[in-house]
Amino acid sequence: MWDAFGAMLPYATGLLVSPLPVAAVIMLLVSAGGRRKAAVFEVTWLVVSLALLLVTAVIVGNAPARQRGATPTWESVVAIVLGVIMLVMALIIAVTWRRRSGPTTPPRWMHVLDVLSPRKTVGLAAVLIIANPVNLGMLLAAGIELGQFRLRAGAELAAAALFVLTGSLTMLAPWLITLASGRDAGFLPKARRWLLRHNDALSFWMTFGFGILFLTKGLRAQL
Repeated sequence: MWDAFGAMLPYATGLLVSPLPVAAVIMLLVSAGGRRKAAVFEVTWLVVSLALLLVTAVIVGNAPARQRGATPTWESVVAIVLGVIMLVMALIIAVTWRRRSGPTTPPRWMHVLDVLSPRKTVGLAAVLIIANPVNLGMLLAAGIELGQFRLRAGAELAAAALFVLTGSLTMLAPWLITLASGRDAGFLPKARRWLLRHNDALSFWMTFGFGILFLTKGLRAQL
């Protein structure tokens, strides 16, 4: 199990530095009924991430065993496609960032967080996982790594859960700090402003960096 977790661990970095889930949690916490909505968001995020990771691992684990040191064509194709998508998104972010003048405004989806019901918060968490190629790519890559170890069900579940929790620490931190303090944490408005101010830069460098990583990994496997 620990070997599998170690192989997946580098991909947890992409989840840890992703600004979108952290920004969403902070925005929910400062809204009406924020703690409840943030808790719903985080539970949904953990469950959907775990399910996606396990499904990928099961599919890979049931595929024919690959030769040592060999990468299946489908795996390299997935890496190349994800890399290209991330680089295209990085280009779009860069163009938008360059054209923007004046103070940074929150993305459109953040405007609805104040009036979002707990039920709709579930949908938001699922969309932010599936529609964000970096988060999706990290989970798929980790699932591929986990599936190759062909662990027993219990060990596979434990490794997957540990990975998801590790990759979600930065998202869980604001809610846990607020819960532990027993009141609204004073750092939340400052953290919200900082994330909004640097959202473009964080999103660009994260998407660009992991796009290069996935594209290089896929191309090297084909050479």
